Amino acid sequence: MEVRTRSKRAHFSIVDPLESVDIKKQEKLKRLCDIYLNFARHKIKSLKVNCVRIDIICITIDESGNAAVKHHKNAVM
Repeated sequence: MEVRTRSKRAHFSIVDPLESVDIKKQEKLKRLCDIYLNFARHKIKSLKVNCVRIDIICITIDESGNAAVKHHKNAVM
């Protein structure tokens, strides 16, 4: 799971937090998942998981301090 937060500053629009997870970051998340799964399989012989789901949680905060949360399931393939 990756969590990204963006806030609105005076006279600037909010940039979508999802856009900040570029290809480079997605590849890094995939590599980390592979490392974790290899480690887990080594430690837990009965583990049968072959893949993981990578979600991204986006939080945007407006000028008043109100937060909006959006959950993107399977955001990284």
